[in-house]
Amino acid sequence: MAAGRGAARRPSGRWAAWLILLLLLAGAGVWILRQRRSAPPAGAAPRLVATTSADCGPPLPDLRGQAVARAKGATFTTVEQLLRLSAPSPTLYRVQVQLLQYSAVGQEYRLLLGSLVSPGLTLPARLPAGSCVANRDDGALYDELRQDINLQFGPITSRITVPPQATQVIVTGFASFGANGIELRPVLDFQVQ
Repeated sequence: MAAGRGAARRPSGRWAAWLILLLLLAGAGVWILRQRRSAPPAGAAPRLVATTSADCGPPLPDLRGQAVARAKGATFTTVEQLLRLSAPSPTLYRVQVQLLQYSAVGQEYRLLLGSLVSPGLTLPARLPAGSCVANRDDGALYDELRQDINLQFGPITSRITVPPQATQVIVTGFASFGANGIELRPVLDFQVQ
């Protein structure tokens, strides 16, 4: 009789294990769906969101904490190719350029970049302050990039400053249209060569 009771309990133990496994899988499925809903589809233009103050400039893309990951997948291009764009693009671009000048306007760092091939061609780039975006992860990236620039060139002020020596940099950002045409905004990566 005891053997019969033990045999009857084994299947219920298996059913409990299967039930727990199914609950875990269902929970994982819900988590994955939430993550996919919060992340923009690959290649999709990020939604523009208002900046936190007028000092921050026009609306910025809502990168939902994915700025670093998206910057790693940037398309390498040239100033010449960027200046030929006729419409804003959801594509992130990485371009090797000459840093011609920099300054701070409101809470935004403004960089003027020059072509390495055609010295007369320039491209503006803008780096907002971290406080200009609602997502803390993206804001931390902007603030870290600003600190890196300050370490390289000293504190950035409202005075337009030319680097003391020729400086090649690689800048990554979204191609957007500003008052004077195409520009990189926001900058998501900045590396001195």
